[in-house]
Amino acid sequence: MKKIWLLTLIIFGMTTSELFISGLLTEMALFYNTSISKIGMLITYYALSMAIVGPILTIVFIHVNPKKLLVYVVSLFILGQFIGGFTSNYLIMVFSRIITGGSASVAIAVSLNIAFTQVSKEKHATASSIVMSGLMLASIIGLPVSTFVGHQYSWQVSYISIAVLLLISIILVIFFIPQPNYDNNMKVEDELKSLKSGPLWLSYMTAFLIISATFGISSFFEPILTKASTFTSKQLPLLLSLYGISSLIGNFIVGKLGDKYTLTILKIGCIQLIIAFALLATFINQPFIVILSIVLFGLSGISLNPATIVRVTNIAGSGTAVMTLLNSMITFGVVIGTYIGNTILSMQLPIVFLLISSIILAILAFLTVLFDKNIK
Repeated sequence: MKKIWLLTLIIFGMTTSELFISGLLTEMALFYNTSISKIGMLITYYALSMAIVGPILTIVFIHVNPKKLLVYVVSLFILGQFIGGFTSNYLIMVFSRIITGGSASVAIAVSLNIAFTQVSKEKHATASSIVMSGLMLASIIGLPVSTFVGHQYSWQVSYISIAVLLLISIILVIFFIPQPNYDNNMKVEDELKSLKSGPLWLSYMTAFLIISATFGISSFFEPILTKASTFTSKQLPLLLSLYGISSLIGNFIVGKLGDKYTLTILKIGCIQLIIAFALLATFINQPFIVILSIVLFGLSGISLNPATIVRVTNIAGSGTAVMTLLNSMITFGVVIGTYIGNTILSMQLPIVFLLISSIILAILAFLTVLFDKNIK
């Protein structure tokens, strides 16, 4: 179980790369001489590549040993990261995000598969919470540190540092993660048969809506907290850390209880999202309530990933196609959430519209859980 944390380190580095732009929107907009909404689209391009390119690569390389495949895709991610860090051309930066996004999608799916081979089926929630804690650690450590480095030095230094971290991470994986057993005679057709389940697609829809609501807010923390609210840019890293710590705590709570109380946890999490966004929209100028909202937001949102993963595996198993499609639905959620946010900002609508849109998405997510009668 301890070696699984090396997989967490990879997810941490990749997620930091995905999210760090949300803390440096203004700096990157000035560097590229473009709008904040256009820089925000770099998050969307990354997520869109995860959703489209990732599943294609995973199916194409289904017969490749998981550990070897992980080394390949992380190496590709590092290359894309270096390209982005050294370019002053916006289109090349977009290309960099496409490379890193597609690589990250495969890396997450393969990391989960490797982790599941290390534990019993009853420990899948725990294993997934460990691997996916890289998402929260990226918010706690990666995002505020990359934001601080970007403000103190430059966003390029921050971007390239992530590539160096991932290089160290994959070297550790090569030496310390055991080669998992895998079926090199696996047929894609057999896995695709499991995708015909109605409850499975309802589970996918829940994951999609939760992440859409989450990233519709978390991708735009800077304008929400420093322009619509009363906080300063210097206080932003502390607020991002608070969000990350809350997410990490929520992740391990969900990982601990996810196997036994899957739907109950998802219902509570959706309700927390609705309350958090409603409080933020109503009391945006009240610092204490804003902080409370951030904590409630962190305890739900991406913290619900272990429960959504267990819900899917309980219905259709943990095959590559099933897990890859779940990852695609999650990343499509990132695409839609950030697209809605960018659209609202580009139309120069009040920040409160960001919050209202995420409230609607969270309500829809709650309904998809409410109508599921298959598991507890």
